[in-house]
Amino acid sequence: MMRQMRIIHTMLFTGGLLACAALSQAQEIKASLRPTIDTKRVHAGQAVKARLAVHLPDNFRVPSDRPGRNFVPTTLTIDVPAGVTVDGSISYWRPSQAQLAGQKTMVLGPDFTILVQFRLALGVAAGNLNIPAKLRYEACNDATCYPPATMNTQWTLHVAGGH
Repeated sequence: MMRQMRIIHTMLFTGGLLACAALSQAQEIKASLRPTIDTKRVHAGQAVKARLAVHLPDNFRVPSDRPGRNFVPTTLTIDVPAGVTVDGSISYWRPSQAQLAGQKTMVLGPDFTILVQFRLALGVAAGNLNIPAKLRYEACNDATCYPPATMNTQWTLHVAGGH
C-alpha cells in the first residue's frame, strides 16, 4: 500500500512539474525583432550604425534598461566577433513612465528601437560578417508581468574588399 502511494505521489509531482513548465512556456510573450544596418556595404576601418526594431503584441510594454526595483531591465547583449567593437554605448529608445503590473516605472514599447554603432578593424576580411545579439526583456501589461524571455538575433554586414 505504501509503495502504491509513493508511485501515485511521484506521478502527481511529475505531472505538476510538466504542467508548470507548459504554463510558463505558454505565458512567454514573444517580441518581433528586425535588425537593420544603415549602410549596405561597409569597409574595414569603417563605423557602421545599426538598429534593432522591436515590436511587442498590443497592450504590452517592457521595463526600460533602467526601470528601478521590482522589474527586469531590458538588455541587449552583443557577441562581437574578432575585428568588431561596439563604438560608444548601446542607445535604448527614450522611455516613458507608465503603470506595469500596478506599479509606475519607465517603459519601452510596444514599438521601440535600440541603436548601436559598430567599428570594424582595419584587418577585417571581405565577405559577410555576422554579429549575433540577444535581447532579454520582461513583457508586461497593466496587470501582469510575464516570465523574462531572451530572443536571439543578428546583424549581417557585407564587408567590401579594398577602400
